[in-house]
Amino acid sequence: MFPSRTSEWTTMDTQWSAPTEVRRAGQPSFVRWSLVVSAFVCGIAVSGAVFAYAWSHESSGKQAVQDRLGAQFAKLAAVQRQVTGLRVQLHKAQRTAQERAREISASKRQIGRLTTAEHNEHARVLEAAAAAGSAVKLASTLEPEISTLSNYLRSTPTLDPGYLQAQIAYLGRQVTALHDEAQRLASYG
Repeated sequence: MFPSRTSEWTTMDTQWSAPTEVRRAGQPSFVRWSLVVSAFVCGIAVSGAVFAYAWSHESSGKQAVQDRLGAQFAKLAAVQRQVTGLRVQLHKAQRTAQERAREISASKRQIGRLTTAEHNEHARVLEAAAAAGSAVKLASTLEPEISTLSNYLRSTPTLDPGYLQAQIAYLGRQVTALHDEAQRLASYG
C-alpha cells in the first residue's frame, strides 16, 4: 500500500515523514537549483581566474612594453644630448672657420700688397741692374779711351789740338754719363 500524498509513513522502529507535498512535474528540485547555482558560481570563479590571469599577463606585457619604451626614451634623450653637444661643436667650428677665413682674406690682401711691393722692388732692382750695367759699360769704354789718350800724349811729339779737343769733349761726355748713372744707381740704395 502506497501512502497518499499527505500521509505519513510509519514503521515500528522509526517514524519518517514524507514530504507533505510531492513535486509537481516540471518543477525543479532544490538539488537541481543548487547544482545550477554551483555551476554558475564555479563558472564565475573560473571566468574570474581566467580574467585575473589574462589581466596579470596583459599587465606584465604592458609593463615590459613600458620598460622598453622607457629605455628607448632614455636612448633618445642620450642621442638628443649628443646632438646638442655636436651642434655646440659645430657652432664653435663654424666660428673658428669664419675667423680663419677672415685671417686668410687678410693674409691674401697682405700677400697682394707684398707681391706688388716685391714686383715694384724687382722692377727697381732690374732698373738698378740696368743702371749698373750701363755704368760698367761706360766705365769699361772709358778706360781704353783714357789709355789711348794717355799713350797719344806720351808718344806723339806734336799734338793735334782738334784731336785733343774732340777726345777731351768725348771723355767729358762719358764722365758726365758715368756720373749720372752713378747717381741713378745711388738712388736705388
